[in-house]
Amino acid sequence: AWPAQRQGITRVVSQTVRREPAGSRLVQECEAPGTAGVRLEAYLPDDQPWVDLTVTVVKEWQIQPEACYLAFPFRIAAAQPSYETATAVVRHDADQLPEANRDFVTVQNWVDLANAEHGATVVTLDAPLAMFGGFNFGRQQRQAGGKSGLFVSWLMNNYWDTNYASA
Repeated sequence: AWPAQRQGITRVVSQTVRREPAGSRLVQECEAPGTAGVRLEAYLPDDQPWVDLTVTVVKEWQIQPEACYLAFPFRIAAAQPSYETATAVVRHDADQLPEANRDFVTVQNWVDLANAEHGATVVTLDAPLAMFGGFNFGRQQRQAGGKSGLFVSWLMNNYWDTNYASA
């Protein structure tokens, strides 16, 4: 095993906010270690209860183990995570078999964190791995941890020899 060294965006190079006919758009160009740049673009429509977020990471070549995450710290007390996988809806932990992996899950289209009063759904078109409650990779949890409302979208890694060169 190698020690995890978490690093984030180190500098916002530019930021623009633009009013559009049906909403507002925020664009940030950023610097981050191991990348040639990160672009965050959020569109907030005037008449819809959602935000369209696009994150573009231009990765530099790396053979050492690395991963890229996007954290969504939703303020939803006692959130029950659920997700779509293989065209089925799964409630994290509640619908999983004993000894099944609870550190991370594969997601087909979306994840949802909700309680009886509030909820948030994230569509994960290009990010099929997810963690709930924290950075859980390698913990070998027998049951999921607390229901904090934290969703971590695992954008990429080079740990396995699939889609990326392995470390």
